[in-house]
Amino acid sequence: MNKGTKKTLSLLLAASMSMSLLAACTGNNTPSTSNTGKESSTNSGQNNPSTSPESKTLEPVKLEVMLWGDKPKQFDEIVAEFERQTQDTLNIDLNVTWTPLADYGNKIKLMLSAGQKIDLAFDAPWLNMPSLIANGSYIELDGYFNNDQYPGLKKAFGESLLKNNTFVGPDKEQHLYGVPLGQGYAPVYALYYRKDLSKKHGIPELKSYDDMIAYFDAIKNNEPGMTPYIFNKDQYPPAWIIDGDSGLKIKQAQNDIWEVSTGAAGVAKLHIVDNQIKAAYLPGESTEALKDFPAPYQAPDFSTNEEILKWNEQGFIESNAINRKDAQDQFTAGTAGSYMQTLDSYVALENALKAAVADSELGVYVYENNVRNMEPASLLTEFKFWNFLSIPASSKNADRAMMFLDWIFASQENHDLFEYGIEGKNWVAVGDDKYKLPDGVDPGQNYAFPGYQLTWNPTYMRLAEAYPQDIVKYYSYVAQDSTFVKQISAGFTFNGEPVKTELTNPSFAKMAADNAGFELGLIKNIADSKAKQEQNLLKDKKLQEDIQTIKAELVKQLQAFLDEQ
Repeated sequence: MNKGTKKTLSLLLAASMSMSLLAACTGNNTPSTSNTGKESSTNSGQNNPSTSPESKTLEPVKLEVMLWGDKPKQFDEIVAEFERQTQDTLNIDLNVTWTPLADYGNKIKLMLSAGQKIDLAFDAPWLNMPSLIANGSYIELDGYFNNDQYPGLKKAFGESLLKNNTFVGPDKEQHLYGVPLGQGYAPVYALYYRKDLSKKHGIPELKSYDDMIAYFDAIKNNEPGMTPYIFNKDQYPPAWIIDGDSGLKIKQAQNDIWEVSTGAAGVAKLHIVDNQIKAAYLPGESTEALKDFPAPYQAPDFSTNEEILKWNEQGFIESNAINRKDAQDQFTAGTAGSYMQTLDSYVALENALKAAVADSELGVYVYENNVRNMEPASLLTEFKFWNFLSIPASSKNADRAMMFLDWIFASQENHDLFEYGIEGKNWVAVGDDKYKLPDGVDPGQNYAFPGYQLTWNPTYMRLAEAYPQDIVKYYSYVAQDSTFVKQISAGFTFNGEPVKTELTNPSFAKMAADNAGFELGLIKNIADSKAKQEQNLLKDKKLQEDIQTIKAELVKQLQAFLDEQ
């Protein structure tokens, strides 16, 4: 890739995002001159931040930050460098607590309910964010953005981007409840595999679903103790690959069928034509509710479950995957044949794998056919990011937490410190838009930070010099407006507050646990088993009443949203 290519890709992505967002909502870039006028008695920065990051040296403060995963190697050195650079301005003592993802969600909820001190926490729509916003656990952040007192945030977060990343708050209005973190509106997921092993067993590279199955079979039969495909129960299940190969999501969209999350009650399917909801189905209710959907969606389709069962029976996945928490570590340690991640994880996975298996070669298979072939209209998006940093209502340091983030996004240099580490020691700039490891640095012992938890932003993007050209081309692909299909519910977030009692029905948790058996390939005779499950669920009258109440509220809210579009 020549020197200008990455910069062009960044500009293309930024332009694409701006055009896409402006198509979704009208906005301008005029700085906001007023806030909501509200002030918290315990936190002056909740809606009307008044302390400038450019003020004179501030009183020292200890920021308690919660992130998930294992603490990156050399992270303490990065924090020390940040504190050294900002001791005469921000004067922040940064204390980051790292927690395994399997425990993180519950830990945050418990800490907030107990009133423990947290100043900044990672959260997401797929974690606790909707429920914690609804119960007032997070403060709104509107006043910190498009604000000249926070130039870094103003530089990195445009008006349109922010408008598409709001949530309904306790006041029933849309607000920002987290700093959105992302590099684009839809990542490209891929199956990472051992290309050295595929070659060894006569498969030069994976180019199709059949190639992938042949590779799984070769690993199962020829590599004792190695799991062909490894995954965590709640992350990257086999259904993603199977549905991706069939193009399920795009085909549903082409038939005016859309999915919207209701939180605890699961993902609803809705048939929407000309912005009018024609039919809706919520998991757990009678499948008779599907009769008004277009063919072939008028009855349950168990083909994905059947394929997962085959994977299990053939030994392609673990029977005890429900207990797996370290899938990525197992793959990079050389004990698994493949693992799913986004394309931007290539360098980190390759470095970790080579550190454990020196002669290994990392292969990449983009399992969604349309995306692999870089066809237009192949990726669904709501023009939302999926990772956020939120400030708990119990924090007394909201302004300082936002000053910390403002510093990160104030310049490429500040951003790169946390994303890549200390320049010259952890990484070396290659031109203006790429980087590489310094000579002699062991990738397995080097600083590697999960940027989606703190630093990701389309304004600041570098590509590793090590990225193969066949991966780089996808960055250009996702920078094109024509690649995306806008979710009809883009900008809509279901507000569960009116049905909060119904959403606490314990039968939803039991239903999710029962469904895990199908999703992991643990249940045979799928059609019969599903029919029995439905019969049992229909006997639960309270559950059925709650499902209908939740569904009616969802249809009411979504139709009102669609009427406004």
